[in-house]
Amino acid sequence: KQQILQAEKQLRAENWRHANTLYQAVLRKRPDDLRALTGAAEASLRMGAILQSEQLLTKASRHNPNDTRVLVGLGRLHARRKQYQKALRLFQTALKRDPRCTSAMLEAALVFTAVFQPQQAVPLLRRALTIDPNNMTMKLMLGNACQQMGWWKEAVNAYETARKHGYINDRLLTNLATVYRSLG
Repeated sequence: KQQILQAEKQLRAENWRHANTLYQAVLRKRPDDLRALTGAAEASLRMGAILQSEQLLTKASRHNPNDTRVLVGLGRLHARRKQYQKALRLFQTALKRDPRCTSAMLEAALVFTAVFQPQQAVPLLRRALTIDPNNMTMKLMLGNACQQMGWWKEAVNAYETARKHGYINDRLLTNLATVYRSLG
């Protein structure tokens, strides 16, 4: 249990290799642990090990094909392969099973912005932020979607909120500069 919690913490901190190592240690002891399978699959996917991620998710889906973590993981895999319709169907299925699944909302929003449909992403992100208002990744995505829509003030608000919470990177600063220029 402790290793799973440590692995999840590393995953949230974007330490993919360390998270994967911890998940793999759990899987050596408990090869069918659904949290470890889906967590290791996500870490693998983030590191670019698509085949390993697919193998882990296939194993997880044999145990519980309707688990939201499995559905979201498979959706991420399809999104990574640019199979956006399959990905969206899986995220929608996950949301039917758990309407408060913010990871499915975020991932679906990522797909919508990737295919230039920010009008679909904005309501999902707003809904997800009512559930998890401190999620700065979702705030950034909301800023991106609003920027695509030309909603400059809302984009600035989302970006500034993320910046004030310590989420600063080159992309955020570039987006902020672009939006401020658009505001005049």
